[in-house]
Amino acid sequence: MVYPDSHPPYFLCLCSTEHRAALAAKCAAAGQDVAFVDQVEDLLARGLAHPPLGLILEIATVVRVGAERMSKFLNLGVSWPVMRCALAPDGEARIMCFEPAHGEPLVDAVRGIASGDPAWKHPRFHRRHLRLRIPGRVRLCLRDEARWRLGNLLDISCGGCFIAMTSDAPPLGSELSLELVDFTPEPQLVRGTVVRVRPWEESLELPGIGVEFDPLTIGPAFRRYLTESTQFKALLAD
Repeated sequence: MVYPDSHPPYFLCLCSTEHRAALAAKCAAAGQDVAFVDQVEDLLARGLAHPPLGLILEIATVVRVGAERMSKFLNLGVSWPVMRCALAPDGEARIMCFEPAHGEPLVDAVRGIASGDPAWKHPRFHRRHLRLRIPGRVRLCLRDEARWRLGNLLDISCGGCFIAMTSDAPPLGSELSLELVDFTPEPQLVRGTVVRVRPWEESLELPGIGVEFDPLTIGPAFRRYLTESTQFKALLAD
């Protein structure tokens, strides 16, 4: 089962106030919504809570923030195209993207990404949601089953998690109710579907299951906890 995304598709732009109207007009011309931030912290927090179709980094703002600090966005492990964008005096906006390699007008890039053009597929990363290595205990129960099974979180995002289970793992496709015991001050109850099973025989990594969350069960407290976690703050460290 594939759950629909609970947040409308959009692009996320790091940009100074003076250039927002021009870039918003370019995205609108491509028929896409764009959200603006002017701080790296807000860019990561919003991307973590609601993954964008792509990142637009206005060159002047990148220079202000520092190219070295911005380089971390190339290795977040997510599939969002990271586009550096320059505005010309005549109002033309062009982007440069390293993975995948593109250089073209912003309108064309936004339109291509939104349409699912395979030329915009990331060569290394395929995951939309930014995952954090936050440990915790998990109780899980299959639909129409009263028995609770036990596991431990290895990583988690607003889109899913990986749960280590040495035995009694539910099969692929199972619909689950999950209780995240240590995740927030109060246990978080969410629903999800098993989209991956890693058996003990497969590798040296811990066996367990990959779970895709039902976005309708991921509330503000869940998202806030992720963006306030020590693991998230470590992403911001220089």
